[in-house]
Amino acid sequence: WILFESHPSLVSKMILSTMAENIQLLFAAITRGDLATVKSLINNNTCPLDPHKVRDGLRHPFGTPDNSTPLIRAAAEGHLPIVQWLLNEAGSQLRERDAENFDAVHWAALNAHLEVFMWLAKDAGADLTTRSNMGFTVLLDAVRGGCLPIVQWLVEKGGADVKERDRTGPGATALLWASWKGHLHIFQWLLDHGSDITEWELRNKFDSLRLAAMHGKLNIVKWIVEEAEGGLSLLHSSPEHPPFCLAATHAQIPTLKYLLLDAWWLALPLDRREESNITELSNRDAHFLTGVAKMEPTLQQMLISDGWVDHDNLVWTIKQHNQFPMVFRWVCGLTLWCLSVHKKNTMLLLPELVATMFQFWSSAAFSPRFRHQYQATT
Repeated sequence: WILFESHPSLVSKMILSTMAENIQLLFAAITRGDLATVKSLINNNTCPLDPHKVRDGLRHPFGTPDNSTPLIRAAAEGHLPIVQWLLNEAGSQLRERDAENFDAVHWAALNAHLEVFMWLAKDAGADLTTRSNMGFTVLLDAVRGGCLPIVQWLVEKGGADVKERDRTGPGATALLWASWKGHLHIFQWLLDHGSDITEWELRNKFDSLRLAAMHGKLNIVKWIVEEAEGGLSLLHSSPEHPPFCLAATHAQIPTLKYLLLDAWWLALPLDRREESNITELSNRDAHFLTGVAKMEPTLQQMLISDGWVDHDNLVWTIKQHNQFPMVFRWVCGLTLWCLSVHKKNTMLLLPELVATMFQFWSSAAFSPRFRHQYQATT
């Protein structure tokens, strides 16, 4: 009391320091699953903590909630006794949200904690219709987490829709997220329960095969090509984004090897398989060479030594790829000159100039098929 009368600010700092230390201890105990320490810290009469209001105020790596409450952290870590005690005795509430608007049931699904999820959904009555800031539903989080029993329960008993998409992310369905994350067992189950293998996400119009190729999920790619009904048709469903080009661009070498050596051969008609040459096919495809041009030099050398890429074609593609900014500036400069000199006819010339620029981008600069014609013309 004497210290408070003489230095009230110092006493306030001491109290706040003690509170902050207790909060750190509380979340550390929750992470460890130490229920006794959690009870002691929350029930301490000298420095009580309200679990509904306490937050750690920190940002964490993926898999741990940001700015979470004790209940959300306990659910994310999978400690059911702590979750039950916080809800039943300590005053925590199911409507608590973290910085990304995830609640406890979202985190239990995302981190594949089946026991915690089932208790929250069946016994505690958690709301299964909520969405995060990115528009993720509980079903999408369960798919991303790779827990098939949670996915099955949500679809069969929880009323979840397998066709629903996230709203502010890539706009992908549950099937697309399963291919993105490489969860083959969930992917197969979703196809048997209402999902369609031709589904595509809204941002880039990529289907499940292209997402799997881009992220190196070889198990998904193999199953789609070799076993899925209608899987081979996905190889050529989007000519501007071939799967092996996406694998090359993102340096997914095992997936790229499979798509070049096996998948394209399977997709060819039976009467053309013997005469097909994968080197000629890859060297004729502008998107593939563009993807290889963006790879590390060591990976480029490996593709050349294995006979997948012709050295001269690749060097020419890299050269033209580096020259495109100069061509772009030249077209812009010509457009500005037309604006200043031929003001009346500029709007008639502008569409032709833009079309010429994109024609150079799509054919001459990136496709060896037009290389000799382009060089002869220039």
